[in-house]
Amino acid sequence: MNAPATFFLPNRYSSTEPGTSLIPEQDPYADIRVGNLMMPGAHSQDLMLLMMERYLRADAAFSTWSEDAKRCINFVEGKQWSAEEIQLAEEEGRPWLTLNKIAPLVRLVLGYHRQNRLDNRYLPTDDAASTAAIADILTKIVKQISINNKEHYVDTEVFLDGLLGGRGYYDWRLDFERNDFGEIKGIAKDPFTIRPDPDGDTYDPKGWGYVFEGRWWNLDEIEFTFGRRVSQLISPLVVSGGYRGGVPSDILDFVEERTPWRTFGGQQVGSFSSGFGSIESYIASSVDPYRKNIRVVDCQHYLRVMQRSIVDLETGDREPIPDRFSRAQIEKMMQWCAMDYAARGVAFPLRVEWRPTKRVRWTTMIGDIVVYDQWSPYESFTIVPFFPWFRRGKTRGMVDDLIDPQREVNKRRSSQIDILTRIAHSGWTWEKNSLDEEEKIKIEEHGGAAGLNIEYKGPNAPKRIEPGQMPTGIERLEQAATLDLKEIAGINDSALGQVDRVQSGRAIEARQKQSVLGLEMYMDNAKRTKNLCGDKKIEMIQNHYTEPRLFKIEGHGGLWNTLGINARQATGEILNNVTVGRYALTVDETPLSATFMATQFEELVNMIETGIVALPMVQDIAIDLSTLPQKELIKQRQNAYLRAQGLVTADDLVAMEAAGIQVDPSQIQQPPEQGASGGGKGAPGAAGASEGGQRGPTKAPQAAKAGPGGASAGP
Repeated sequence: MNAPATFFLPNRYSSTEPGTSLIPEQDPYADIRVGNLMMPGAHSQDLMLLMMERYLRADAAFSTWSEDAKRCINFVEGKQWSAEEIQLAEEEGRPWLTLNKIAPLVRLVLGYHRQNRLDNRYLPTDDAASTAAIADILTKIVKQISINNKEHYVDTEVFLDGLLGGRGYYDWRLDFERNDFGEIKGIAKDPFTIRPDPDGDTYDPKGWGYVFEGRWWNLDEIEFTFGRRVSQLISPLVVSGGYRGGVPSDILDFVEERTPWRTFGGQQVGSFSSGFGSIESYIASSVDPYRKNIRVVDCQHYLRVMQRSIVDLETGDREPIPDRFSRAQIEKMMQWCAMDYAARGVAFPLRVEWRPTKRVRWTTMIGDIVVYDQWSPYESFTIVPFFPWFRRGKTRGMVDDLIDPQREVNKRRSSQIDILTRIAHSGWTWEKNSLDEEEKIKIEEHGGAAGLNIEYKGPNAPKRIEPGQMPTGIERLEQAATLDLKEIAGINDSALGQVDRVQSGRAIEARQKQSVLGLEMYMDNAKRTKNLCGDKKIEMIQNHYTEPRLFKIEGHGGLWNTLGINARQATGEILNNVTVGRYALTVDETPLSATFMATQFEELVNMIETGIVALPMVQDIAIDLSTLPQKELIKQRQNAYLRAQGLVTADDLVAMEAAGIQVDPSQIQQPPEQGASGGGKGAPGAAGASEGGQRGPTKAPQAAKAGPGGASAGP
């Protein structure tokens, strides 16, 4: 093998090699001062104005949603009184209690979501290129991607964002941190940085026209990513003597606490342009002169273009051809395909035609300069939304309707304490000239204290004014508000783990399931979002996992196996080619029940006892459904024990049947007779529990020693 001429590739990110000295220029802005610095090639005035107008409209719609979302998040996190209300209460000496009864309801819904396992599974379609084997491989790869991304934690983060504010977002794109070919990476995005198309009215982002994402960068990050020329063009906006057109809106947001940490809004499209349609307001909201930062805005937007595509005249399937393919490359590819079809004796149905195609354009703006404008490497937006409540672009969380009852609870409890405090200091009466000035001051300052000693003159002692009774209506109002919270949320005390009445365990379970029904809309939309994530993953796998790759996949029995994809054989065929074929996605769901595994175990045991299912065929499943530790070790020893006796396991039996191998009945473990090894209830011999009353895998090996006739040979 010939060694390469050099092992060092050129530095694509900087003109200066590491370790070399860089002499700073005397005037880094000399090019700007003499007018020699040109705009980036991606910049054009028309594109800049279009992006700016879209951003301003999206930001106006976003502001409508963000105010309500911020209030909902504050209520869940305990900030339930405004600064004005707190100041007024302090001035008047009134208490302002916060009894956060929304947080337990939110935690309960999060708990249900955590138990509601959602896994993507791919199935072959009517596409001739899709197969069940590749569908199974895709399912395993996606499972491994989920494990690498710790997706169950990301799911919880996105679900919480949506539950509180009405919007949560995933972001799926390639990550090149550890692999130059790229690995699929999914993270949760802050919903207060995402601005969807205000004219969009579909759950699926494919129905949106565009989506914006904003983030704050300093000049060093801008220079590293987009080059020094862009950094020099942007720097006058943030350096001393730069832009003075106004204070950035995000600084005002921080001071006024408009966002928690730092609508689609199609309902008021007609009023969005009022007050927002100026370049100055856009630049003012994009510059932070105090931290020397500037907003970088990414816009992913769809464009309709004519693109060369390969069309199958028999099936009608169409696949776009990448722009980087030259005409010579396309002709060579088509000739190879024609030879392949000819070798199989099949007519060649493929043609190259120009067809309208919907593509994603990626545009990046910094201030009023377009620094990047290219076709996106992805077929669809990287953003995948989650909306707990969605109707034609209107999004809401579960907290919106709980704010007024929560405020009522806080006010009524604070009023009760205020009244009780004032009653304790109801005042005193005494006869004229019966108290010295010192005693009067003592009563005024310590009249409500215990053990107060008073010296008085005359026959009549000072008396405390009897306080009036606290109105019972205030307490009833608080109780009503507490009940309103649970009614509006659709959650009862049984779901919260509090027995609201004396009832049986079955009745409590029924009431818990009734609460779960009220949450099905949230869970259904979470399932819908997972479906969109699954579509995004398979899109990225088929478009970007095109080279041979190896994966470590957890197989059956907890064993890890190596799985290779896109491996080219000596014959020219590609083994496990995941880049072709269309596959359907289904989302497997586990019902919302804390004792679901235990319930399944009991149902399986009942089916075994009644003879519906043979115990030897479901022993491994029964072990999986149990709460025993080291399940895999138990199953491995169980299978080894059976094979040592010349018997086949359930997995072996399924594999032999699939391979068409005839199975000897004497090799099949026979189920125990009822009464001989813990048969069903009421079966003969069931009373002799000491002899055969045990059931389950511990008794199976003895029952397995059966003759060809099926009679039990066990003791």
